[in-house]
Amino acid sequence: GNVISALADMTQDGVNTNLKKRSVFVPYRDSVLTWLLKDSLGGNSKTIMIATVSPADVNYGETLSTLRYANRAKNIINKPTINEDANVRLIRELRAEIARLKALLVQGNQIALLDSPTALSMEEKLHQNEARVLELTKEWTNKWNETQNILKEETLALRKEGIGVVLDSELPHLIGIDDDLLSTGIILYHLKEGRTYVGREDASTEQDIILHGLDLESEHCVFRNQNGSVTLVPLCGAQCSVNGVQVMTPTQLNQGAVVLLGRTNMFRFNHPKEAAKLREKRKSGLLSTFSLSMTDLSKSCENLSTVMLYNPGLEFERQQREELEKLEMKRRLIKDMEAKHLSEKAELERLQQEVESQRKESEEVQQRILRQEEILRHRSQDIESRLQDFLAEKERFEEERRSEIQGAELQRRRHCKEHREKEEEQQNKVKRWQQQAAEQPEIYRELERLKREREEQKVRMETERRRLEEQEREQLSLVGRLEEQLREKHEAASALLAREDARRLEDERQALAEIREVLLRAKEAAERSDVEDAGKEGKCAHNRYMDFKEAQVKELCQLEEGLRQQRERLEKEVASERSSLLLLAHSLKERPQQQKEVQEKGVQNSTTTCQEELQLKQTEHRLQFKEQQLANLAEDLLPTLAEEKQKAMEVLERSRSNGTCDGPSGLDNILFQVEKELEEKEEKLHLHWHSAQQLQQLQETYEFTTNVARQEDKVRRKEKEILESMEKQQREAMEQAVARLERRHSALRHSTSLELDTKEQRPSSSLTRTTRTEADLDQQRVEREVQKLRQRIIEGDDRSGQTQSLNTPLSDDRINAYIEEEVQRRLREMNLLNGSSNMNLSVSRESVREEEKLQNLNPRRLKYEHLVFRPTGSSYDGVQESVKISIPRYVLRGQGKDEHFEFEVKISVADEMWTVFRRYSRFREMHKSLKSKYPELAALEFPPKKLFGNRDERMVAERRSHLERYLQNLFRIMLSSSRSPLRADEDGVFRLSKLDVCEFSAFFKKGVFESSSHGTS
Repeated sequence: GNVISALADMTQDGVNTNLKKRSVFVPYRDSVLTWLLKDSLGGNSKTIMIATVSPADVNYGETLSTLRYANRAKNIINKPTINEDANVRLIRELRAEIARLKALLVQGNQIALLDSPTALSMEEKLHQNEARVLELTKEWTNKWNETQNILKEETLALRKEGIGVVLDSELPHLIGIDDDLLSTGIILYHLKEGRTYVGREDASTEQDIILHGLDLESEHCVFRNQNGSVTLVPLCGAQCSVNGVQVMTPTQLNQGAVVLLGRTNMFRFNHPKEAAKLREKRKSGLLSTFSLSMTDLSKSCENLSTVMLYNPGLEFERQQREELEKLEMKRRLIKDMEAKHLSEKAELERLQQEVESQRKESEEVQQRILRQEEILRHRSQDIESRLQDFLAEKERFEEERRSEIQGAELQRRRHCKEHREKEEEQQNKVKRWQQQAAEQPEIYRELERLKREREEQKVRMETERRRLEEQEREQLSLVGRLEEQLREKHEAASALLAREDARRLEDERQALAEIREVLLRAKEAAERSDVEDAGKEGKCAHNRYMDFKEAQVKELCQLEEGLRQQRERLEKEVASERSSLLLLAHSLKERPQQQKEVQEKGVQNSTTTCQEELQLKQTEHRLQFKEQQLANLAEDLLPTLAEEKQKAMEVLERSRSNGTCDGPSGLDNILFQVEKELEEKEEKLHLHWHSAQQLQQLQETYEFTTNVARQEDKVRRKEKEILESMEKQQREAMEQAVARLERRHSALRHSTSLELDTKEQRPSSSLTRTTRTEADLDQQRVEREVQKLRQRIIEGDDRSGQTQSLNTPLSDDRINAYIEEEVQRRLREMNLLNGSSNMNLSVSRESVREEEKLQNLNPRRLKYEHLVFRPTGSSYDGVQESVKISIPRYVLRGQGKDEHFEFEVKISVADEMWTVFRRYSRFREMHKSLKSKYPELAALEFPPKKLFGNRDERMVAERRSHLERYLQNLFRIMLSSSRSPLRADEDGVFRLSKLDVCEFSAFFKKGVFESSSHGTS
């Protein structure tokens, strides 16, 4: 509507000449339709518009608007133009001009003009122009034929785009990017279907593309075009780059890729089909600029005819227009050929559809035939099944007749068999009752044996507990003595010199040594009779000595002030320690009264009292130490420091009173004083060094003894835990034995009551009454024994609970290896002592082991219990595995960037058990090596590597469980594999050892430095 209105306004302005002309903008670009119909709407062609109106009154507004719109469109005045190319029109106008000039020459009224020089020159120019037109026409015809042949052969197409010319191709091709300044053409190489070889002229085989340049091989590469995909294949390590990246393997090329062959041959790869797909993706509403360019070109060439005769330089432009006209004709020819190709393609698709329809019809006919065959087969199967049913019915009828005959015979035999079974059952009941009566003494003997074992185990545990307590007391006394010696040495060292005093003495010694050197030089100058140098050296030495003494006096004053402040601080601390000591002593005195008031707390109150006594002793030791420090400070350090300051001030006053010492005697006095002070300083430093050496040795001894004591304490605590666990398991075994005896006794009582009930149905006798009386007596005696055992078990629980409340576990991973060795050594000794009891309790140990599996116990404790309660010479599991492997824990090692986690891997093969520490990378290396040797391990899942979170505790704990499961699955597969060195022998028995597992993989081999958890992995 806007376009029609604008065009109508332009027409009205053109008709009304009285009005001032104004420029009207026509918005052709507002819609695609107006842009396409730009030339038609503007008056270049006759346009018909059909307006639809309605006679109904309800559509009056729309009808009026439509008529108004049609009226405005009718007012547009046509300005038709010939629909021809601008170059063609220019050639036509030139030819018409030539014809007109010839006609003027022929006319007779122009004869006079021919004699003039102007006419002669115009005729010569006319002939020259005609000859030039013929020559250029032939030249451009030859060039166009050659170009047309090339375009046909190479499937190329030329089209104009704006002021440029676009060369299109349907095949993938390479366009040369030549850096030669003298090159004026564009080189295009087509990559046809199949292989295109690239190389030099001296190649052994013929090359499709011949190139020259640096690093270009005789047979450089191959471009492989298969199904529209182009691949670059370098030959014999040739230098080929795609988009700046050197390639050595076949690489697929994409639209716009830059290919460099050698060092100087660069090409751009174009793929028309791929480019068309990319253009469709980013296609927008922009129109082709072809029509716009033709319109603008026609408008720009309207006034060329008037200038052409007077400007010979436009001849080249005319030739160019002729070439463009030919190119346009070629483009239309190509479009016609494309249209023909599309029609042929449509025909081909139609034929393919017909073939497809015929194929579908044939398939439907085949399916109908198959369905009929299936129906016939089903009918034949139905007939066969009916025949089989008839034969089966006949066989079943005969079988029923035979079964009736056999049933009567079986029923007769069954009655006889039941009669015999009843008699045998009565006899078995009598035998079973007699056997159970004989088992009563065995039950009593079992009870007595359990009592004896209980008492012996309790005696052994008490003896071991007393021994551990005695060792603990001895170790504590030894640590106390060493701590006292260390404290005394500390006091002695602090009485001699502090670290700051030692540093001060060392500085003073160095200053005195320098002053002595200066004095010696001054004395040597005086002996050489050099008075002037001797005076200067002596004055310099005296001044340095005076400065040294002044600095010494000032530093001594500062030290004295610091010691006074330290004495005041120590006095305050001593007063506070005394007050806290009095409070602790007072509370300790009142403790017995509180214990009498709360006697029901028992062990808890005694533990609190022990803690308060320990705290009181520690407070007393601190108070004594601080009092000794205060006394040492007041009686020794302060007087010594005051005396040293007094001496330094006297020397300083004496030197000032004597003035500058220029003579030899003055130098000798100062030198003597310096050497004397230097000897004193060296003597003090030597005493301090000797005391520090002794203190360091004593400190190392104390640390070593404390560490050993701590380790022994851990060993004792671990042994106590093991003893408690042994006692607990003995108690559980006793409870299970009592429960088993109760079950046996209840079963015996039940069977006896049944026997007596059956006998009561028969005529009673005196023997039955006697048997019942004896059974009642046996039952009462067994119940009394079981009640006694239960009472002893309860008493043992109370004692073990008290012992366990007094002993708190101590965990320190740094000495786990030492504890393991010590505990294993002592457990082996206990196993030798408890071997007989372990063998006797093998019956109840199965149920104890099942309960242990249900409890969440410490892995280390499980190991100790396994060592204690494993029966010698027999397997404790029904089906024991040949190799047992687990990862109970992990440790953190290294510092800084080398910090990492290592997993403790425990391997048990038969009676051999060892431990190795491995980090995650060692697990991964073992998995790769074993997977390459044994293909069956390829399906085994291995915990993946993670880039982040390798030091997270949760991630490491999760990885530990995954690695443990991986090792268990690894051994399960290798023990069942026929290619594995760990497989069973021909008899199906696994005879494995530690050496076999270590030879299977070096991962399980224990290194030289892996004796503890602090070793290397």
